[in-house]
Amino acid sequence: MQLKLDELGFKAECIYEVIITTLNENGTLNAAPMGVLLKGSTFLLVKPYITTRTYHNMVRTREAVVNITDDISLFYITIFEKEKVREIPSMKAKKVSVPILANAKAYVECIVEGEPVISNERAEIIMRAVDCGILNRNFRPVCRASNLILESLIHFTRIEALIRSGEVERALKLLELIAFYRDIIKRVCNAPAYGAMIDKIHEEACRIIKIM
Repeated sequence: MQLKLDELGFKAECIYEVIITTLNENGTLNAAPMGVLLKGSTFLLVKPYITTRTYHNMVRTREAVVNITDDISLFYITIFEKEKVREIPSMKAKKVSVPILANAKAYVECIVEGEPVISNERAEIIMRAVDCGILNRNFRPVCRASNLILESLIHFTRIEALIRSGEVERALKLLELIAFYRDIIKRVCNAPAYGAMIDKIHEEACRIIKIM
């Protein structure tokens, strides 16, 4: 394998949003947005719903490709315009039969390890990376945690000014959003640094509203 997964920008304890490609029974390409979690240096954990094509394709073929992209239009197409998936340019993978999205910034070719563990309509599937590569070095994997921390910081900077101007309801709404983002961050990223940052933002926002 050319690269270790952490060299693609993956960090332990963070869920990254990617597009996973698999092959349908008729040989057509299936693409779906999904979160992946790094496990060690060469393994990824995914949790597809057991009713999805992605799950059934992975169980049947035991192959998948993790396509890393920050192109939001690709995520949109795979959810709302599935009929256009076949129009997305693709390229042949080296170690698996599943194609790589040519517009991806990087990719990881994977083999399913062991059997899925099913709980509450979802399956935990461990994938072993057998090859990976970078198609465009100007990229970073998408993790919602960092974006939500930035959004929380922006909201925090507005709270005191809103209260001083008498717009208490708007300030409280921003606090609610920070609390909501905090819950998401705790769910998608267990990195201590991210947890400490969002806890501090929430704590200080609560303090400002309480004293004012």
